[in-house]
Amino acid sequence: MSLSTSSPYSDRTWATASRTIGERTIGFRFIAELGGPRPPRQSVRVFVLWRFESADGMPDPVARERMDQLEELLAAHLEEDGFATLVIVSTGDGLREWTFYAESSDELLHRVNAALAGLPPFPLEIHEADDPGWHYYGAFIAELAR
Repeated sequence: MSLSTSSPYSDRTWATASRTIGERTIGFRFIAELGGPRPPRQSVRVFVLWRFESADGMPDPVARERMDQLEELLAAHLEEDGFATLVIVSTGDGLREWTFYAESSDELLHRVNAALAGLPPFPLEIHEADDPGWHYYGAFIAELAR
């Protein structure tokens, strides 16, 4: 696994890593430091998934651009007023996955629909689960340390 730092959002320290599984590489961008305490109200873990077909497991430039557009829209609508925090983005093996922690799944779906209103449809799946201790994120960070 390789590791480097970057900062797409000014209030957080982001890092990148990659993992090769067989012949496929999966890239990760994740919060290395939140820039403050974990928001206690954000107790719901949400995966936003975009599956795609690709010979090498990575999105083509057009799909990548749409994925970046989607991320900007989601971050703007979900993170405003501290409602949610984007913590991990992974890309590879035919999947882009955004992991958020949010205050509620109902409000999250409302905000996603508002963010995407009037746009051509995105091929998304949304899965959520209670995770008040941010255990998934903690396990992800612990796995990187190995």
